[in-house]
Order: sequence, then C-alpha cells, then structure tokens
Amino acid sequence: MFNAITLSSARTVCGYTQEEAARHCGVSPIIIEKYEKDCTDMPINLACKISRLYDISLDDLYIGKAE
Repeated sequence: MFNAITLSSARTVCGYTQEEAARHCGVSPIIIEKYEKDCTDMPINLACKISRLYDISLDDLYIGKAE
C-alpha cells in the first residue's frame, strides 16, 4: 500500500525552506505554513504550483490535516 507524502515532508526532501517555497509559488510563507498543517481547502492552482516545484504528482501528495 502506498503512503502519500505530506507537503512538509515533500518540501524538506526537496531542500526548500518555507520561505523559499513561498517565493517560488508567489505566496507568503504563512500560506505555506497554513497548508502544511491542513491542506484540505488549498486552491488547486497553488497545489499545482507546489507539485511542480517539488516534482511530485498531485496524486502522491497527502491532502488532509497533518498529524
């Protein structure tokens, strides 16, 4: 069974800080922090930017509240 990766884990694996990821996605670091905690209502355009930045399929990202 496949386990999806959280936004925070994907960012860390790619070597980005929240600030760097925010800059690449055109949002504030607080937005990245917010969606790393709970991405259930993340806009699809931001999800697409993040998946491209982290080079990971949207299907492989965990969508929900971080544990």
